[in-house]
Amino acid sequence: MTAELNQQALKNAIKYFVAAAIAGSIALATDQVKYIWYPLLAVVMCMVAEYNSLDWLYILNRTIDTLIGVLVAILVSNLIWPINRLAEIHELDSQLRHILSQRLLNIQQLLLGTAAAASAAQVPLEGSRLISRLSQLVNDELRSRPYGEATRHHWRQRCILWERVNHHSVQLLRLISWQPVRFNNLEQAPWINKLPKLLDAKLDATKSNVTNRRQLLQIATETNTPPLLLLAVEDELHRLISSAESLQLASRA
Repeated sequence: MTAELNQQALKNAIKYFVAAAIAGSIALATDQVKYIWYPLLAVVMCMVAEYNSLDWLYILNRTIDTLIGVLVAILVSNLIWPINRLAEIHELDSQLRHILSQRLLNIQQLLLGTAAAASAAQVPLEGSRLISRLSQLVNDELRSRPYGEATRHHWRQRCILWERVNHHSVQLLRLISWQPVRFNNLEQAPWINKLPKLLDAKLDATKSNVTNRRQLLQIATETNTPPLLLLAVEDELHRLISSAESLQLASRA
């Protein structure tokens, strides 16, 4: 009797192993590794029963059990600390506008000579941290609701544009912190007045006239600034302004 039980247990163990191996292989082959435990759980549930009892009634009962669990999980998730990604996305967007607008104000003060370069030499990392968090939330929202508000409001594109604005503003801040660039008056560069307002969501996204190359040579002579440095500053400004205008257009679309 004991030998028969041991033999039956061995047979069951082999069946479990083969069924789990096949189910796991199918899951891996179809790139569903993240949810591999679902087919394994199904194997365990269906093999604890005799093969001849796996009729439509058994399938119906297990389906009802699963649906009850799904409904309870959804109900509890919505009642206790519900996830509101869109609200957090909008909050991060507001924080980024505030932080990067302050950075642009700092750049404006450096260009006009009203701020010390030493105070801006340390580039803040808060913008990068917020953008990373924003991208994660947007990706999660797009996976859960592919045709929801995140898609309609172009949040994926806005994340990319936030990264560009952050990058070019950091590069510009580094350039003018390492070697100061000064404009004697706003007539040399009227776009300087617009820098802190580039990310103002209430303003229209209009083209800002950046100083042209001929003006740069004149400014380089008047301010005793290396022309190549001014060209690098102008290039970053063009990219920064273009990214900020695209961000404004995406925000209004």
